[in-house]
Amino acid sequence: MSSEHSIRLHLETEHGGKYVPYIKSIIYGGVDGVITTFAIITASYAADLSIKTILILGLSNVLADGFSMGFGDYASSYSEREHYLSERNKEIHEYEINFDNEVGELVQMYTQKGLSLDDAAEMVSILAKPHNKEMFINHMMLMEFNLCEPDSNHEIMKHALSTIASFYIFGFVPLFTYIFAKMVSFQNKHFIFMYTSLVSGFVLFSIGALSAHLSKRSLLKGGFITFTNGTIASATAYLIGYSLNKILS
Repeated sequence: MSSEHSIRLHLETEHGGKYVPYIKSIIYGGVDGVITTFAIITASYAADLSIKTILILGLSNVLADGFSMGFGDYASSYSEREHYLSERNKEIHEYEINFDNEVGELVQMYTQKGLSLDDAAEMVSILAKPHNKEMFINHMMLMEFNLCEPDSNHEIMKHALSTIASFYIFGFVPLFTYIFAKMVSFQNKHFIFMYTSLVSGFVLFSIGALSAHLSKRSLLKGGFITFTNGTIASATAYLIGYSLNKILS
């Protein structure tokens, strides 16, 4: 087995491979999709709204909030990228007109991190070679500003689309029972809500467990934390819906 193949296999088995960058967006979009939709359903149920009204509110939330989350994800990441590129251009300018000062700064930063002066100077001397210009600047960005190279615009767009898709897919989960009930004219709101609660809770726990599995944490703990998040949000929504219904009646 070649070393390149071994490294690729290690990355795929131990670190999740090429899909790792999108896991955060998928988990984030999925959890928020289930919680926000179910919270709206819970508040509507507590306020004794009709199945038709619950569907209108729920579907509106999924479609509008999903897009908003994806766009927010894109805008935030794009702003971070623009900030990074702006600072990097300044660093390139400093590299070209004050090279010796930049070398001295990097040596000093490495010694502050715990390296001896000799070790720091030796490391920086390697980075300071002309063919290592990009690496030198990247190190300066990391050491001086704690900034790593951000994703490309193409990758940022894929993250945003992952968030939107995940929100839509998981956000529709709490609505499936209501959609089916409306189609077959089933009117028992208590049964529909209880069944939706069980399904939504199971999905939330599963997403949390999956996230924990990918980060090598306890499945039970990861699932429980996500489930608790949804429970607290839904309980809050129930109290608000119930209280406002009583106050405004």
